[in-house]
Parts: sequence; structure tokens; C-alpha cells
Amino acid sequence: MPKIVDQSRLNRFGRERLKFLKENRENQYQSMYYRGTLMEHLLNIEEQAQEFLEKEEPKMMEAWGLTNELKSEDFLKYTGLKKNLDMTLTRMVLEQIVWA
Repeated sequence: MPKIVDQSRLNRFGRERLKFLKENRENQYQSMYYRGTLMEHLLNIEEQAQEFLEKEEPKMMEAWGLTNELKSEDFLKYTGLKKNLDMTLTRMVLEQIVWA
């Protein structure tokens, strides 16, 4: 009997990977589901995504000039750049890890 996928334990990237597998990699999805390795796979994807974000965010913040100085001088500019950075990082995670 396959292990049940507990979506309440998954974050955005885990749920997105599950959706991707169901829609685009049906054979891989079914294989992992029946072997009982699907939940482990989804949690592994989440871990990879988190590690990527933790590694890349500080580098990109520096490259984009997102400093505490900018934050105190021009909060609106800082906030806009930070939002853009977050969206860019999310897209990178989706393309390089979740949808790969």
C-alpha cells in the first residue's frame, strides 16, 4: 500500500512539484506513489529549494545593492527591489529545481 501524500506538510515548492509531476511526469509520479517514495521526494525538493534560497539570496542582495543603508535612506526603493528579488528567486527555484 502506498504512503499517502500529506499536503499539509508541504510548502509552496512541494505542492508545486506535486502538481508538476501529476501534470507533466505522470509515469514518474505513479512510480514514486506506488513505491511509497513520493512524499520523501517532495520533501527533498523543498529542502533543495530552501538551500538554494539561503545560498543565493545574500549574494543577490549584495549584487542588487540591497543594504541596510539603502533601507534606512529610501525604504520604498528598498522594498520594491526586495520584492522584485524575491519574485526572481522564486522563479529561479521553480525553473531550476521544481520543474526540472
